Amino acid sequence: MGETVTFKAAAISKKNKEMPGVKVYWTVDGKAGLIDEKGRFAAKIPGNVVVKATLGYLSAEARVTIKPIEVAQIHVLLDKDKVPAGTSTHLKINGLSKDETPAGLNRISVSSSTEGVVLSTEELTLNQQGEAEFDVILSSTPGLNVVVLKTSEITKKLKYWASFIRRFTFIPQKGAL
Repeated sequence: MGETVTFKAAAISKKNKEMPGVKVYWTVDGKAGLIDEKGRFAAKIPGNVVVKATLGYLSAEARVTIKPIEVAQIHVLLDKDKVPAGTSTHLKINGLSKDETPAGLNRISVSSSTEGVVLSTEELTLNQQGEAEFDVILSSTPGLNVVVLKTSEITKKLKYWASFIRRFTFIPQKGAL
């Protein structure tokens, strides 16, 4: 994805020689890429396309599969660093490639082996900037909560210690009344 490839189509004579200067008409069936008049194909989004070269009544085609850039790193941004047991936290995910560019349009599976953890989704799809968001409700039992983010390339385990609130008090501010 994001790459270009130049296709070549050649007219061959009866003497099995290439005929230079013959104009080929290029088309793409599918929305995952574009091709110009010189046969330069640009991949836009993951998917399958058929690149077709036409010369008069003759044509040839190539099937192309466009894959997203592989996720090499997953960065997680938390909305809060301390989470009481049984409460919700919001997570922002950034998927990056090996060269630290956004690895957009990838899928990341989300799971947890911790009993009582509730996930807002079991699969995330990164946007073009490599970002996604989801919510986690931690187990109501204090202790370690594990959330696993997994792509076909990497696995990242997020570990949260859900604390127990022992006391809840109001602390009046001076001069508030």
